[in-house]
Amino acid sequence: MDRFCPNCGVQLDNVALFCPRCGNSAAQPPFPPPRYSVPYTPVPPLSPKEQRRERVILACVLAGGFVLFAGVIAGVVLLFASLPG
Repeated sequence: MDRFCPNCGVQLDNVALFCPRCGNSAAQPPFPPPRYSVPYTPVPPLSPKEQRRERVILACVLAGGFVLFAGVIAGVVLLFASLPG
């Protein structure tokens, strides 16, 4: 089987790892590149009602996180306040 350098086209030995002319790797890619691509389908913009819904959900998540954080801090403060000394 004849092998050729993909960079400069010189014929290569069957055991060559690099091209003797340009030094490019003589390794063949493990598989050919795909012949197709997935078409891009843009995501439609959100309606004002959906935008409001997302903002409400984000606000609820942030408020819940704040309450959880405040509860942890209060628990740590109460724990250290109850220690003797």
